[in-house]
Amino acid sequence: MNRRDIYNKYDGHCAYCGKKIEYDDMTVDHIIPQSKGGKDNLENTIPSCQLCNNQKGNRSVEEFREFVANIVDVLDENKQYRLALRYKKIAVVKRSPIVFYFEQTKEK
Repeated sequence: MNRRDIYNKYDGHCAYCGKKIEYDDMTVDHIIPQSKGGKDNLENTIPSCQLCNNQKGNRSVEEFREFVANIVDVLDENKQYRLALRYKKIAVVKRSPIVFYFEQTKEK
């Protein structure tokens, strides 16, 4: 398994959020975490930005999807967030299905 091959799978983009990442900033994520029986091979690894990989942790893809979807619910409980909404400092958050970058594109 070669880091460059993993990086090239999605043309240097995070496979989750789609952000362009520099090669040296890429982290390698295991689609099925090794702690849950995932293999350390090219088929089970994808490029990830540090933020997505840190937040995914040892979650499955579906658990991570649910985690990201629920972030809005957590924000709704935050007083500063609600105040920023009232003063139109931020836009109303759109609730929509979470579709990861790797699901929208084809790997090379």
